[in-house]
Amino acid sequence: MKKIVLIVSIALGSSFIAYTNVHASTVNKGQENISISVNNEKNNIILNRDEKNTNDENDKSKGQNYIEKAIDSSNKDELSGKLKNSIETAKNDNVNINKNNTDIIDNSNNDKKENGWVKDNNKIYYYENNNKTIGIKFIDNNYHYFDDKGVMKKGFIDIEGKNFYFNEKGEMYKGWLNLDGKRYYLDQNDGSLAKGIRNLDGHTFYFDQKGIMIKGFEEIEGKTYYFNDNGEMHKGWLDLDDKSYYLDVNTGVMAKGMKVLGGNIFYFGNKGVMTKGFKEIDNKIYYFNDMGRMHKGWIEIKDKSYYLDINTGVMATGTKILGGKTFYFGNDGVMRKGWVELNGSTYYFNNLGRMVKGWLKLDNDSYYFKESGQIYKGWLDLDDKSYYLDINTGVMATDTKILGGKTFYFGNDGVMRKGWVELNGDSCYFNELGRMVRGWLELNNNSYYFKDSGQMYRGWLDLRTNSYYLDINNGIMATGFRELGG
Repeated sequence: MKKIVLIVSIALGSSFIAYTNVHASTVNKGQENISISVNNEKNNIILNRDEKNTNDENDKSKGQNYIEKAIDSSNKDELSGKLKNSIETAKNDNVNINKNNTDIIDNSNNDKKENGWVKDNNKIYYYENNNKTIGIKFIDNNYHYFDDKGVMKKGFIDIEGKNFYFNEKGEMYKGWLNLDGKRYYLDQNDGSLAKGIRNLDGHTFYFDQKGIMIKGFEEIEGKTYYFNDNGEMHKGWLDLDDKSYYLDVNTGVMAKGMKVLGGNIFYFGNKGVMTKGFKEIDNKIYYFNDMGRMHKGWIEIKDKSYYLDINTGVMATGTKILGGKTFYFGNDGVMRKGWVELNGSTYYFNNLGRMVKGWLKLDNDSYYFKESGQIYKGWLDLDDKSYYLDINTGVMATDTKILGGKTFYFGNDGVMRKGWVELNGDSCYFNELGRMVRGWLELNNNSYYFKDSGQMYRGWLDLRTNSYYLDINNGIMATGFRELGG
């Protein structure tokens, strides 16, 4: 189809201007009807093609008469040639020239679409003013979207950086949308797809970059949140798969690390799980009970005793003075009882875990411990009494004991004896140093003789070339005249 606009302007004493605008492919041949209107105010002659009913040969004649009159009213010689040439050109191009309109559109081959909805090859268009609609358009109380070819679009569409959804009717969708097992939200006002954190109906939701509503745990800008099966952000305590979590009651942020809640201290791991039992944190060990609360003070677990600092909750290890008593806790925090070796020294902790100081009788053996709790070994002088604690075991000596080649005697109480001692029915004597006497002893102006075994000698004693008599009862050496044997 050819669209031809022919405008002839005539001004008295001026030149003649004519132009043609050709559009489309063909013009119906044989149509040579021309109408001319003369605008005397502007001195213009306009030749138009628009009206459909211009096949009357009379109109053609009238048009030619109008042209001739127009030519007569101006410079006929100058205008006549140019106008005739223009008319001939229009005839040769099969131009329809109609009166009343200045725009000439040839729809003779029925390419014109009706205004409104048009379906063509399973594609839907919308025409307005005989033109395809492109972009967003409010039609029939709903927004629709048409691409750059005028095709109505369905589904998710990106428009100027925002996403929208158009249903099967091409209508913009607003509100909650369930699609392929996923849930979306389109803004109630502008229909844009929700992304990120959104507050809706008094609840907080999170939508990912594709607009999908998130359920479960989600990390957002380095913080973790939980969204329930309805997509609502959870706040407060959460029990899930036998694990406990805490989401901040104001922000919904998942708690991690130490957290004071309701006056109690809790600990949540890197994944937010509430800790129970023993937990090492920054090289220190704490204990959290079955409710997750940090324990402080003494605690018994499976017949074992532990102590958690009353202020910090840190589990005690090593020696610890509590209530004026000294306790010892292993690296595992268990309170020790019995013998403990520490830094090369031996200690003993009783059944209450308290470090023993002073005397301790254990399995018929006696031990002595210093004020520092270390076991005492060797000679011990205490309250003007002397004791001997085995140099290896620390066991208190009783009975006779050879030390440094010398024989000593310790009573059942461990005290070293001095003076006369009856041993197995024999009399022995231990000097001021506690050493057993052998040979002659001068004591209180009396002389005694002791065998190498330490036993006091009684009766006749032959030593080298001399003979002595020691009283058969008390062992005193006889001097002077004595009647012996009757």
